[in-house]
Amino acid sequence: MAARSIPAALGGVLVLGLLVNLLAGSLPGVWIGARLSGRPPERGLRLALATVLLAAGLGLTAKAGADIAGAAPLGCPLLAGLVCWIILRARDRRTAPVVPEVTSSR
Repeated sequence: MAARSIPAALGGVLVLGLLVNLLAGSLPGVWIGARLSGRPPERGLRLALATVLLAAGLGLTAKAGADIAGAAPLGCPLLAGLVCWIILRARDRRTAPVVPEVTSSR
């Protein structure tokens, strides 16, 4: 972002308020994302990313003039994410390894 803002500032087209807003949102987001990305399981991270991308796509489609209901850009991705999460949890429970019961020989 800094590499792009220097030529813009020299050309006189830098909007300082926009740059500050972009930095205020992106820097904490990058820092928090870098800290948290290694902790959740890959499956959950992919599901969260897919849900966010679906919401962003529906939001952009609605802003482009498509006839989408007001709650659809948020509700549909959340519902899809919830359904996928339930399916993945059920699949994990079916394929969980069986741990043998330990008994004492007294």
